[in-house]
Amino acid sequence: RDELVRARAAEAAIVLLLGLVAWLALGRQGRLAEAVAERTESLRAANEDLRVQIGRREAAEARVLELQKMESLGRLAGGLAHDFNNLLTGILGGIDLARADLPLGSAARGDLDDAERGVRRAAALTRQLLTFARRQATSPVILDLNDILRDLEGLLRPMVGERVVLTLALDPELWPVRADRTQLEQVVTNLAVNARDAMPEGGALAIETANVVVDAEYGAAEGTPPGDYVRLRVTDAGVGMDRATLARVFEPFFTTKESGRGTGLGLAICYGIVHQAGGHIALASEPGRGTVVTVLLPRTHGVAVTAVRGTHETGRVEGTERVLLAEDEATVRGFAVRALEGRGYRVLAARDGQEALALAAREARIDLLVSDVVMPGVGGRELAERLRRARPELPVLFISGFVDDPAVLQAVRGQRSRFLAKPFSAEELAGAVRRALDEAAREG
Repeated sequence: RDELVRARAAEAAIVLLLGLVAWLALGRQGRLAEAVAERTESLRAANEDLRVQIGRREAAEARVLELQKMESLGRLAGGLAHDFNNLLTGILGGIDLARADLPLGSAARGDLDDAERGVRRAAALTRQLLTFARRQATSPVILDLNDILRDLEGLLRPMVGERVVLTLALDPELWPVRADRTQLEQVVTNLAVNARDAMPEGGALAIETANVVVDAEYGAAEGTPPGDYVRLRVTDAGVGMDRATLARVFEPFFTTKESGRGTGLGLAICYGIVHQAGGHIALASEPGRGTVVTVLLPRTHGVAVTAVRGTHETGRVEGTERVLLAEDEATVRGFAVRALEGRGYRVLAARDGQEALALAAREARIDLLVSDVVMPGVGGRELAERLRRARPELPVLFISGFVDDPAVLQAVRGQRSRFLAKPFSAEELAGAVRRALDEAAREG
């Protein structure tokens, strides 16, 4: 019996020991499983975060490359526009001079009028290139985008046609923005025309405005600084675009329209205008599912005003003052000399800034300096500064094909300085010269 008791006790101890071992093993296995599961989840989250970061980095790199490409195209367009404006000035001047020698009612006058209209259309195309390149002069004021859309509605409805149903959804509490009214009108018109052309059989076109707040995460993803924005959204139910087309929509002269229906500048101009205003423009589209264009314009503070449009002055103006003209483009220089001398001015013409300084050194009296801004050697700004050391009150009229170039802006900020953009006609040049002289006389 004693041996049986001891055997049963040993058996119980063994069972207890085995149970304890099993319990410990199962507990450790459970903790190990929990640790493995926790580590797996951590790795999965890290992998997902890494995938998101890689996606954002690739998107940011793509945006940088796109901006670099657009900036390069903008510089190219600006340079071409500058040279083109010089050529157009010479052509327009030649037309003016030839027409002045013809009697009223002459058939040749009609031909010259047609030629001038062609030059003006070419000048408008050049302004579009300058807008894309962000070198176009602007007159930014505080605006209510809703007011612009309401004013344009009467123009847009017949423009898009009866087959397109146009709806406007305007936020009544819309924040004001600071931009050039004419340029914003051009953006809306270009987007509406593109939407119409994308719906040849008709469809729905919606134009909406809203206030939006861009946070840091969205701003990083879209390349837009965080802050308050006014959103303009134009949605159509048209044919849409594939990814390859979307990647090129802002390139100048790129178009999917058939020959003769578009210049390929519409969206490029919109891009330039919006970015010049400090905003952002983006497109979302799929084939057969239409297109959504989103424009973000920074919110500004103040009261919206209505832009006052200037009037074009006409009429022959004359004078007898002495004008020093510095222009490196021979065609423009010759035209300007004939235009001003034909109106009584005495003109001293120089091919560049250095020659203008030599001419000025031999002249006791100079009433006005008319100078191109960008010239080889001594440029317009340096020329004006050097002449004013001896003639502090000398008024200056700068002329240039670069309408919003930093050098131009820096030059015309000076006291007693005016600016005339190329191309210009004989009357426009004479009018600018007369105003510069008269204003200088009043300023005393």
